[in-house]
Amino acid sequence: MQPEQLPDIDAAIEAWNSRAQSVETLYGNGIFQLNWVDESGGRHADQGDIDLWYQQPDMIALRCSKFGDTISLFGSDGRMQWFYDAVDDVLYEGEIVPGQMLLIADQPFSPALLLDVLGLHPVPERGWRSLPSSRQHEYIEASVPLYGMGPAIDSEAAWPRPEMWWWFESDGVDWPVSRTFMLMDEVRMQVEDDPGRRRTLRLPDQPITSWPRMAGSIRMQMLEGAALRRTTSSQIEFDELTIDVDGEPMDRVFDLVQLRDALQPGEVRQLVPDSDAEASR
Repeated sequence: MQPEQLPDIDAAIEAWNSRAQSVETLYGNGIFQLNWVDESGGRHADQGDIDLWYQQPDMIALRCSKFGDTISLFGSDGRMQWFYDAVDDVLYEGEIVPGQMLLIADQPFSPALLLDVLGLHPVPERGWRSLPSSRQHEYIEASVPLYGMGPAIDSEAAWPRPEMWWWFESDGVDWPVSRTFMLMDEVRMQVEDDPGRRRTLRLPDQPITSWPRMAGSIRMQMLEGAALRRTTSSQIEFDELTIDVDGEPMDRVFDLVQLRDALQPGEVRQLVPDSDAEASR
């Protein structure tokens, strides 16, 4: 039976954007897990610790480590982006190009996409449309051009399908239960979060009822090919999410010069626009 009331798209957009705009700084830590299939069909898994730093509007850094040692570091100051691969001791760096993706651990990656996944980017208020649900009745679908990806893929002639789909449950609009990103032809990324693991951010200058809720458990599944074959997947479990960044290296994690000096990588490679930049696992 169809529910009496499904989430209102305008209300969902307003709730999403209000939350994104209210988070000026953010620090998070937890664990990550990566699962992939090699060329021979063998399945593999890896896991470690994760640290996240964010500052409005678009500065973000993500550090993966094991036993305290950095294994990878991804970041952006809004103009430049970088990825450090500790296994090969290589630092990749270059200017952000709208629509360009890096391939990291077989997953397309960009600062804008990471901010979208984490719910830290506002979405356009216009351009949404409801779609007939192909899932259970308690879901409603909506689509919108993917924020932050630039003109390379938002032309209907070149990209006829929706760039982002949201699925909502009928019991609220604070966070979609599932999102699908159309990254490139026959490549999608499905993002789901565990409602029971959502985290509330304490904002001292706002009433408790206005404190935003963030996803505390995020699963990202790559779907490829016409059959949408499941390939690489990753999961982030945040143990802590807070706007209190006192004591955090906010003056260093978004500074590429300081990062380069601190890492002293064996090699620095430039990310060239329109290249197939790929960083190894």
